[in-house]
Amino acid sequence: MANDDAPPSQPTPESQSPRRNRARNQTRRDSILRGLRAGGLLAAVMAGIAGAWARRGIIVDTELPEWLRPDARLIPVLILLASAIWIATSMLPERKRRLFPGRSILAVLLLGMLLVVAACWSLIGLMSVNDISLILILAILAPIFWAAAVSMAENLRTSPRGRRTSIAVITILLGALPSTGTYLLGRSWWQQSQDIGLPYPVLWQYAVAVAGLGVGAVAGVLLHATTAGTYKERRHMLRLPHTGRASTITMSLTVGIAVIALMAPSQVYVSQSVQVPLTDGQPVPETLGDHFAWQRVFDRQDEDWVHGVIPGSVGPIVITEHGAQGLDPSTGETTWSYHREAKTTLLASNNPPCDEEEQAHCHAALSPDRTHLVIVYAGAGGDLFVSLNTTTGEVAFERTVTDWRDREVPIQITDNIVTAGTKLLSLTDGSVVAELPDHDTGSDQSEAQQPKYAHSSDPEAPRIYSPFLQGGHSTLILGVNCSDLGIGSEYATWCEITVAPDTDPEATRTVEGIVPVFEDWDYTGIAIADGWTVRYSDPAAVHESLGTRFGTDSLGYSIEAVNLDALSGVDADAQPVTLGDSDRPIPPNAASTLGIRDPEAYAYRFYRPALSAVFDPMAEQVHSAGDLTEQATGRGYLDTLVVEKSVDHSGLDVLDLNEKVVLHLSLSQIASPEDFATANDTPLVSNGYLVPAPGTVALVYERLAVDSAKHPTKEQIVVCGLI
Repeated sequence: MANDDAPPSQPTPESQSPRRNRARNQTRRDSILRGLRAGGLLAAVMAGIAGAWARRGIIVDTELPEWLRPDARLIPVLILLASAIWIATSMLPERKRRLFPGRSILAVLLLGMLLVVAACWSLIGLMSVNDISLILILAILAPIFWAAAVSMAENLRTSPRGRRTSIAVITILLGALPSTGTYLLGRSWWQQSQDIGLPYPVLWQYAVAVAGLGVGAVAGVLLHATTAGTYKERRHMLRLPHTGRASTITMSLTVGIAVIALMAPSQVYVSQSVQVPLTDGQPVPETLGDHFAWQRVFDRQDEDWVHGVIPGSVGPIVITEHGAQGLDPSTGETTWSYHREAKTTLLASNNPPCDEEEQAHCHAALSPDRTHLVIVYAGAGGDLFVSLNTTTGEVAFERTVTDWRDREVPIQITDNIVTAGTKLLSLTDGSVVAELPDHDTGSDQSEAQQPKYAHSSDPEAPRIYSPFLQGGHSTLILGVNCSDLGIGSEYATWCEITVAPDTDPEATRTVEGIVPVFEDWDYTGIAIADGWTVRYSDPAAVHESLGTRFGTDSLGYSIEAVNLDALSGVDADAQPVTLGDSDRPIPPNAASTLGIRDPEAYAYRFYRPALSAVFDPMAEQVHSAGDLTEQATGRGYLDTLVVEKSVDHSGLDVLDLNEKVVLHLSLSQIASPEDFATANDTPLVSNGYLVPAPGTVALVYERLAVDSAKHPTKEQIVVCGLI
């Protein structure tokens, strides 16, 4: 029995207004599409700007004439402008939209195609021609597909039948081409990044930009299609509440995904670094030990080639193809290390010692105080400079520098900065401290006499023979100019240098009377060791004397060791040290002392001139070569020793200046002979070198390992600690 007093039943919301619910759902979908459209376009703009920033300074290596070479700055502008032409109309107000009226269709398509052709032309040199051609074809087809999709969307306004199928076709039409373009750009980026071991520039940013444009285009046209069937209904409906929240959230998520994608490459190619606590270094030994405290064997393989060993602040440092590692001077175990998949690049290609593989200082710059090591990784959009603390292995900075080699300015390092092109980078944080002046700043000579940057691409530029690319402790050598003031000489006799404080490279000084090294004209230059060089004691008198002198193979003038910081005005207290009447210095290579040539003594080997004296910059003392050999102690003595194979193939010999064997290392001491001796028991051992480092003197040599049949299998570099 019905209860007449009961209140009437309330209809559910769906039964109350099904039209309103459909409109609410449609409005929510429209808001999401609007968010995707705005987010995709914003992502494309962000990625395009990021690509333009990454593209700056990149010089494309192509065979095109200079006037046809792509302009890096046009790439993002052209891509964004071309794409904006095709999707701008989708952002017009609903009732004012006029999609491709009349003949404007042809004009829009032609203009868009021309811009896309220009954009693809700008990609020449960044990716393969085949990929660029395919992207060009896709780009030309893109506006045609877009116009077809828009036409289908317009048809849904008048005939909404088969909406789901039409929407699927629209999505495929619009999404296929951007997806393919994004794939091609992303694949090319991945392949080239794998080749260099660092994120390849530009391509990834443009892949994200193309993906963003694709999302924006698809969402814009789908917005027309999904509103086609409800447009007439919505005109007569009550105004619905504003639903911008869904659009804002969708847009934010889309932009956020793009930002994460842009940051992804930096997280893929990361360094592997091991650091240790700060410790005090031991002193460098004064004498040469006679037995091994430890031994480390490194396989020289293509994937991780070992360039050699250099001295650090607390022990030896091994320089490899992919980084560096510090060794404990007591045990030889690795303490700190830094490694990347990328390869380190040669820093001083014009220096003759770089032809010798044991000269690891050509692949690493070590500050004069040995506290910071700089290695450079070769990249495509610029080289990665890395500064390491040699005590702890801490990464002081990582900074990408573009076109530094094209500035024809060599790398030079002090205790405070390292040069990267014309920029002076702080060793502690990589910030740009200052910019170098012009090449000829500070010289009052004629243009022909103005100092030239050493190690530059100019074959006539004199060289700076300095261990590990060092300048002074706080002084930069901005230029060197050498000449022959004598008559009929085969060697340079006079050099001028331009120096400046590393804190103020504009405050240049030109210093005359620097004594050149004993080298042929093609390799002339000056010698630097621990911030010191050699100068005539009375430059004015020597200059006058050389002008009237015949034959200057041997000089015999009074010379002195001078501190570069004193020459630049940084350290007024540093006094010169007299070296006596003598000849030219010799290139120090990796030595920490300056050797003075003795033209009267017999040189046993052409590459090792006889010495009259050795100057120790750390102690500011000069010793005669005879006294050093007799006393067999000191840094100068260790620097004069060489390591060679024994004449009778019985091991390795350490020889002094008189070719006397001061230490013989038998095969049993070096390693087990069966590991590296051929079938006729000939050891496959090469000459070596000594590295005086804090706590130990490291002996470094190369050998070939053999298999059970006594056939060479691989090359090894062996580092031994002598005590």
